[in-house]
Amino acid sequence: MKSNHSPWLKQLKRTRPVASLPGDLKTDIAIVGAGIAGVTTAFFILRDTDKSVALLEASKVAHGATGHNAGQAVPYFERPFSDLVKEFGLQMAAEGQKLIESTWTLFDEIYQEAQLQTPLSRFTGYAGFTSIDQFQLHLQNNAWRLKAGMATEPMYLAEGAAGQDQIPDNFAELYSVIAHEQVLHLLETKDKVYLGALADPKGVVNSALFCEELVGYMLNHFGHRFVLAEHTPVQQVNLMRKGAVIQCETYRVSCERVVL
Repeated sequence: MKSNHSPWLKQLKRTRPVASLPGDLKTDIAIVGAGIAGVTTAFFILRDTDKSVALLEASKVAHGATGHNAGQAVPYFERPFSDLVKEFGLQMAAEGQKLIESTWTLFDEIYQEAQLQTPLSRFTGYAGFTSIDQFQLHLQNNAWRLKAGMATEPMYLAEGAAGQDQIPDNFAELYSVIAHEQVLHLLETKDKVYLGALADPKGVVNSALFCEELVGYMLNHFGHRFVLAEHTPVQQVNLMRKGAVIQCETYRVSCERVVL
């Protein structure tokens, strides 16, 4: 297997020592994994409650998937919205979609309250369509969004695109027809195979640096009820009637709730 040299981890300039679990620990909430999900979960629990939190990491903060990803900040599920509606119903699918799209607000809250300096680039990105079937699938997503009272996603179709006459009339208000050259300009390509585009808010952040900086903030501001244990692999989680016991290599963590 080839070595994976992450540019995100290369930018880290850690100054704090690595501290593993010093002994058996009792805490209100234990979080397993100090990637971006675990770190941000710890932040909001500490900010919004008076609970004590232990963050357990087998390696070092953000050195797993978080430190080896593409750094994309994209608020969407990896399934079409219409699929979610079909499986879970419109109300539940819409609630889930609204929650995931609210992550921009959560990002803003973290940056403002923790005064983070890690750059977060936000912009409008465009996904391209090469067939009218792809385009119609996302039109159906937009139709469900509209029915749920959600804002629709801007969609653009090249004038004279093959198959345009197949689009139902009731979708007419869900997209705009523009010149083919404009579609290619939005997608920043010269490949004429693309016949449409969809606009979405997107971003890029060094997720490892983000986590490292946020952990430093939590250690400084919530140190009396926040424990970070790196190089502390979790071997077993035992769920009890009341609480849980987490077995690490040497010591145990007793908690009311565990987040995996």
